[in-house]
Amino acid sequence: MTNVQSPTRVPTLWFLLHGVTCKMSTKPNSSFSYQVKNTITGYKVGFRCPGCQERLSETIEKAGQPDRCPVCGATFILPGQNELKKLQTKKEEAQRRKELQRQQRAAEREAKKQSSIEERNQRRLAALANKKEMEEAAVQEAANSPPDESAPPPPTREDKSGASPFPMLDFYRKALLFLGYPSLIFGTLATVIGSTLIGTDDEDGVSWFIFGAGLVGNGIVMVLAGEVIKLFLSMEEHLRMIRIGGENQ
Repeated sequence: MTNVQSPTRVPTLWFLLHGVTCKMSTKPNSSFSYQVKNTITGYKVGFRCPGCQERLSETIEKAGQPDRCPVCGATFILPGQNELKKLQTKKEEAQRRKELQRQQRAAEREAKKQSSIEERNQRRLAALANKKEMEEAAVQEAANSPPDESAPPPPTREDKSGASPFPMLDFYRKALLFLGYPSLIFGTLATVIGSTLIGTDDEDGVSWFIFGAGLVGNGIVMVLAGEVIKLFLSMEEHLRMIRIGGENQ
């Protein structure tokens, strides 16, 4: 309960006597004037205590509940029940309108989505129908037109797949394999010689071992590079054969 001080002071003797009388009253009193105001913190009910006429205020949410005056102790029912019901009704209506708007927006989005899907399907069907018509027209035109004897025959599968489209890669592959395998062999021999010389405490053993290890590593790199190029050329040849088979069909 908020206590609002009155500009006029009540005599102390009257205040005490009246306060005692109010405290002795056990029946809540709700028949008195009040005023509902919209403040920054919300709606509040302003009224005067029916016992000591002190200015009091309380939030509208507590309207209809029993309360006690903090000054004289008088008990009463907080006014403003009708206004509280109106505010609650307005709040419920606002919530219903908000929920209805949300449902309408969701329905509009769903309808727009379905319309977009239907439009996309119609365009796809129209494109397929147009493609089919063009293919049928091309077949009909080819059937009606006489064969052109002067035109060169189409290339066969053997003609298309005879030469590799990457001749330089095939050359690099052969060169890498040609140099890689001998490098592996001579590097392994040099490593074995270096290990033997190291066992006999020969100073040249370390040099031979390092030289052989370098040849082995170089040979491994060249062989791997050649095998990768070989794999790439094999895959390209396979895909080219698939494309040629599709064209011949």
